[in-house]
Amino acid sequence: MGKKLEKIKEILKNDKKLLIVIIMAIVGVILLIISEFIGKEKETIENVPADSYEYTQMIEKKLVNIVSSIDGAGVSDVMVTLETGEENVYARQIKSDEEKNENKDSAQYEYEYIVIKAGASQEGGMLLKVVQPDIRGVAIVCEGGDNAAVRENIINTVSAVLDINTNKISVCKRKS
Repeated sequence: MGKKLEKIKEILKNDKKLLIVIIMAIVGVILLIISEFIGKEKETIENVPADSYEYTQMIEKKLVNIVSSIDGAGVSDVMVTLETGEENVYARQIKSDEEKNENKDSAQYEYEYIVIKAGASQEGGMLLKVVQPDIRGVAIVCEGGDNAAVRENIINTVSAVLDINTNKISVCKRKS
């Protein structure tokens, strides 16, 4: 072991380029390790709302822009209602016990959530995704709400954008 180490030292003394490449590689690995711990802020995806209220506000704002740009709609107000709040989906491990009876095959499944420990006192489930709630209905009040063609254009546009049935969309004329 000692002779091999001596031989490596001698090669590095004679080949300065190899020594520089090895030092740069070691520094790079150290920087990668340090970057994992220092200056790491909570990673967020842009334009993804933090909760149901922000989600509703974002949809309403976008719908006001879309509806107002439809010919004949004019100034518009939009209200969106949701079925429930957002839903967090956590990772879980499935265990099954399969039993074979005389003529029946049956299986029993047991679910166990995967827990991540962040420290001595912090632990939580492994969050896979956040499912935004379904839209219950949309109410639109606009200047052109009394015109049947404008109303139909608005309903079809909102239905296509939100992927909801047209019976969940109400369009009315705005008070003068």
